[in-house]
Amino acid sequence: MSIISHSVYPLVLLFLAAPTYANTEIVNFSRSSLIPAGIEPTWSTRAQVGHAAQLILEPAAEASDAHCCTEDMPAAPTSKRSHSLWLSYDMDRQSFDAYTIRLSWPASHPTEFRIRPYEGCENSAKSGCDDDANLLYVHVTAVTTGVRPYSALSIASEAVPFHILLEPLRLSVVPASLIPFLFLLVFVVVLAYFLFRRVIPHFEHMSTQARHELLAAIPTDKKTS
Repeated sequence: MSIISHSVYPLVLLFLAAPTYANTEIVNFSRSSLIPAGIEPTWSTRAQVGHAAQLILEPAAEASDAHCCTEDMPAAPTSKRSHSLWLSYDMDRQSFDAYTIRLSWPASHPTEFRIRPYEGCENSAKSGCDDDANLLYVHVTAVTTGVRPYSALSIASEAVPFHILLEPLRLSVVPASLIPFLFLLVFVVVLAYFLFRRVIPHFEHMSTQARHELLAAIPTDKKTS
């Protein structure tokens, strides 16, 4: 019975860990340093700042297929690609300049994601963006990094589910979602400090009393020897 249980437990752990989002790509940027997207991609997916979007994307077999891994990638492509997607964020109520993008996907999918943010334009007829442009675009591309047999090169890669989150950076360093955790951590540290100051003297008194009792229980001739 113990042999069966020891062999089943690892399988259960692997099953539970299968959907775990272990891989993460992080991009920190300042809106003042972004280049404009030029025109609004009509196929962009709407997303909300501070809310994780759950999406799927079919990775390209090579970087050239995804058209993602070169610095001279056009900001506003003229055709939609299945290996990449555009996300658009409404920035009307956002007063921060520094933001972070976190993209997470399961470790069971050997994939490399590339993230590039762009400033957007409210009017798609514009060729550039004004200073008060209220849209922000994020271009996401995926390339498979797994080793595929030659016979499977022409077969489409399995779509990869992923989560993507755009949120502001407080003080240009701390993500907004971590603020509650930091407050909780400070509270726990302060509470532990005061409890430590109250508990340690009590334990010191108990140890001193136990030491005296042990010394009292030792016969006098053994003490002198």
